[in-house]
Amino acid sequence: MNKTERQALRAELLEELYAYYFTNGRGQQISMRDLNQDIEKRFAYQYLADKGLIAMNSINGILYHFKITAEGIDAVERSAQSE
Repeated sequence: MNKTERQALRAELLEELYAYYFTNGRGQQISMRDLNQDIEKRFAYQYLADKGLIAMNSINGILYHFKITAEGIDAVERSAQSE
């Protein structure tokens, strides 16, 4: 995966968490097994968490819980305004 594809993946994941949050009123859970099978996706989520755009927590070593933060919401909405 090249740099442009990684940037697109991060933007897509952030958009998905934004939509999920406003549809369901909560964060999303993904199994560690599924996430560990897609290393690029795991790195993308970690990057978004490191930037403060999402909160990422492990639940019992089985699941990850991802929730968009206020900063992440602002980033998605700023991106939509610039399109």
